[in-house]
Amino acid sequence: MKLEVKADLSRLKQGLKKLGQDIAANDKAMARAINKASALGRTEMARSIRDEFMLTVSKAREKLQVRKAFVAKGKLEISGELFSKDPSGRRRAINLASFGAKATRRGLTVKIKRGGPRVVLRAGFLGNKARTAFERVGSKRLPIKPLQTIDVPQMFNTKRINQRVRARIEAALPGLVERELRFILKGGG
Repeated sequence: MKLEVKADLSRLKQGLKKLGQDIAANDKAMARAINKASALGRTEMARSIRDEFMLTVSKAREKLQVRKAFVAKGKLEISGELFSKDPSGRRRAINLASFGAKATRRGLTVKIKRGGPRVVLRAGFLGNKARTAFERVGSKRLPIKPLQTIDVPQMFNTKRINQRVRARIEAALPGLVERELRFILKGGG
């Protein structure tokens, strides 16, 4: 999952040339603004996923991470990155238990999309203190396999969510750059 945002910062660049300030302050302001825009994007992404899917904001945020932009030895790395991996570093699917799974007489019911129907899985059941949904493989008690669905990166790649997050970052970035630059030039950073 990769999100590229383009913003028109030409007005700010012209202002910087007039000020004649050093490049280090400009780079530092850009890196700080990108980091704040990435944080805004992460929040917007988690909220958008919650609005579209039956997943809590905290569960979505837990899977979203931000790689920060930085300035090192006069070189600016201007790429803040939002990505989704589990703590072990691998991409994983989300277990159906995270989508409000309920054990009923007819089987396990889950609702993945908001506004969508609840689906009954006859062979499904909850285990691991109701934290994991399983399904029996075959007619015997064992073996079992976990029931999983799409992960957060795939949820984010839906067109509505992607556009909403991109619009939020593009709208906020110029103001953030300007604010951070003003802060640094006043001696605050």
